[in-house]
Amino acid sequence: MGSPRTDFDLILESPDPIEAELARGILHAAGIPSYLHGQDRGFSDLGCAAHRFVSRPDLFVPRGAGERAREVLAAAWDRRPLEDDDNRMTP
Repeated sequence: MGSPRTDFDLILESPDPIEAELARGILHAAGIPSYLHGQDRGFSDLGCAAHRFVSRPDLFVPRGAGERAREVLAAAWDRRPLEDDDNRMTP
């Protein structure tokens, strides 16, 4: 049996839970399987959502799918912060 670091490509390192689930959904829609893996910090009794928020696992795809996965995610969103239209001052 292999390990996450040898059999899979790391796509996102310690993403926040929302980013992780959005990325997994985008990859799934593109036909790219993915999974979250990280250190177990003993919070599993609190439920899946709480555990992911606290542990911040990494997002992996099968080895060889990393480049395509990164392209799919880059096409879906960028890293620029969203502007707050309500807080902009008008002249």
